[in-house]
Amino acid sequence: MTTDRIEDFLDRFSAACQAGDAASFAALFIEDATYVTCQGRWLRGRDQIARMHDDPSQGMGLQVRPLNVRALGPAVRLVVAEGGVGEVQTFTLILREGRWVCAAFHNTAMSEWEAAE
Repeated sequence: MTTDRIEDFLDRFSAACQAGDAASFAALFIEDATYVTCQGRWLRGRDQIARMHDDPSQGMGLQVRPLNVRALGPAVRLVVAEGGVGEVQTFTLILREGRWVCAAFHNTAMSEWEAAE
């Protein structure tokens, strides 16, 4: 079995965002994932994530660029990425059946100081 790369997950994440495909987007998360929006809304579970992203006003056109990837265990990665325009995102990814999926996600505005780094 070929193991997914972190970049493969981020590519799927970006593609689902750009397509505005809420079902494909939500499928990137584990069933009981946590998701914090840049407005501070806390979503619990794949169903809430899908419902929020099914709203066209949420604007899902997004490119993700990894800034830092840290192994927290053999099948757990903490990924800090730049996403959208001036946003920093934190993903907790776990490896399931050779594919990375998201257990927790947090999105926030990037400060000018962070963006300059």
